Amino acid sequence: MQLCLDGPPSCLVGRADLIDPAMGGDGEAFYYNANAELVDPAKGINGFVLLATEAAYLAPGPGHEVTFNRTRIKLEVSTPGAYTVTWPFGTKTFNVAAVGPGPEIIDTQDLTPIPGNFEGPMSGGLGPFLRWDATLPAPPTGFIGDASTPHTVTGGPAGANFVRVQGPTGVLTQTKFVVQGKLQDGPQASISESAVDFGNTVSASRAMTVTNIGNRPMTVAAPSALGTGFSATSTCSAGPVAVGAACTVTVGYATSAANANANATLTMVANTPTGAISVPLHATTLPVASVAGGPLAFGDNKVGSTSGPRAVTLTNTGVVPMTVGATATATAPFTASQDCGVSLASGASCTVSAAYTAAARGAQSGILTIAHPGASAGSASVALAGSGTTPNATLSRASVEFGDVRPRTTSLRKTVLLRNTGDAVMAVGAASATGLFAVAGSDCPATLATAAFCNVAVTFRPAALGDAVGTLRLPNDASPGGGALVALHGAGSATGGRRGGPVTATIRWRPPLHNGGAAITRFKVSIRRVGSTRVVTRAVSARARSLTVKNLVRGARYQFYVHAVNIRGTSRRSALSHQVLAR
Repeated sequence: MQLCLDGPPSCLVGRADLIDPAMGGDGEAFYYNANAELVDPAKGINGFVLLATEAAYLAPGPGHEVTFNRTRIKLEVSTPGAYTVTWPFGTKTFNVAAVGPGPEIIDTQDLTPIPGNFEGPMSGGLGPFLRWDATLPAPPTGFIGDASTPHTVTGGPAGANFVRVQGPTGVLTQTKFVVQGKLQDGPQASISESAVDFGNTVSASRAMTVTNIGNRPMTVAAPSALGTGFSATSTCSAGPVAVGAACTVTVGYATSAANANANATLTMVANTPTGAISVPLHATTLPVASVAGGPLAFGDNKVGSTSGPRAVTLTNTGVVPMTVGATATATAPFTASQDCGVSLASGASCTVSAAYTAAARGAQSGILTIAHPGASAGSASVALAGSGTTPNATLSRASVEFGDVRPRTTSLRKTVLLRNTGDAVMAVGAASATGLFAVAGSDCPATLATAAFCNVAVTFRPAALGDAVGTLRLPNDASPGGGALVALHGAGSATGGRRGGPVTATIRWRPPLHNGGAAITRFKVSIRRVGSTRVVTRAVSARARSLTVKNLVRGARYQFYVHAVNIRGTSRRSALSHQVLAR
């Protein structure tokens, strides 16, 4: 750019405005000026953002000439709050505590001017300069704008050719700037792309347009040699590029080898002020690992069992083959497998699976690791989760008493209920009974679901007089030793019978004279059938003075005794009662 001193309409000031302040001028002119108006009554915003490269005097008199860059933000807002202003070369947030007359936001950022140092603006944060884009009308010849018409622009880094205000009342965006700037005399090159990134590829090309925006014909030499994999062709070297005319440069990249960072610079010698047209080029040629399908949840699994496999898909979305680890790994209690081989072609996919063997009851987690050393990350991780469950066998009774039964006759059936009170399916086997007892029926299936139950009926057939004991075994995979056990008892008796009815008896007692220094908390009443070693004990409250015992076997004799219990222990037993005949 050169100082724009032609005066209106193309320049903001004239040559006379730049004279020394000591001689009566204001001493200010512009190389470049871009102003974006920000006005929206509905959002309560009114102001502007100004970007300028200026020439001025730091103080009156010769030797105080300076150049500098200026960014100025000036806004009136109607609502307190945080306002974030974004412009092509920066962003800043302002906190407005209160609103009142005058602008609430005034912010000026000047590159510190130093007299005689005219190179400071070259690194002052306002480059490249914004200029009118290709949308008609075109700027006057030799200028980048007409200094009065709002117009869409180009030149902002990464396409940021706008100003935006984000605040409590919404978002206001302005894409049009009033631009002033006069090009240097002679040819000027404007290239459609300041840098080219081909991305991740094995072969790509890009065409760029070089326009002579100066006021003299432009000559451009053929592109210089580029780095490995890059190429360039140009129509610009065919002859001088007239003022306002354009030519095309096509750059390419091609390789079959992996490369994480390929770089080159397109350089074409030209008769422009910089002496050359330069564009940096970049490309990568890499495999890219993509894993889809995770995390993997195995849900509830019975402890000791192994789930069916769950799988994720590993895909090479890159452009060259990807090296894959020979095996996938998983933390215990999970295991892993894969069918990927050791290399995965571009665009190809494979399956990586995990299985879960529940090792204990409760939630368990792990990590599936998929190695792909050919890709940038090196490996991918997938979260694994499962829960171990167990069945639990609960019996309706721990023992069955058949009472007296006449020899060589079969007792009435007595039933034992088996329930699964766990959180996993319980395997159940065929029930069996020992001694003179037999399983008379069962509705137990091969498996019992959670909360399900089944019944097993047992009978007693004595062969002779006398006591008999046995065991009912209910096989299952929840009980210790593989089965739940029920104690069975009966007696062969000449007075017994299949239809002998139950008998009750009431035991009464008095508390002991001495309690050992502590209050009695309960009594224990023991019932023993004469001729049997088996004793049944019932606990009753400390206030109780009697207990009625039911279901005594008719014709059998019984004796009773009582213990008192407190925090110090259990007393000696009372005297044994006389024998009582149940009849």
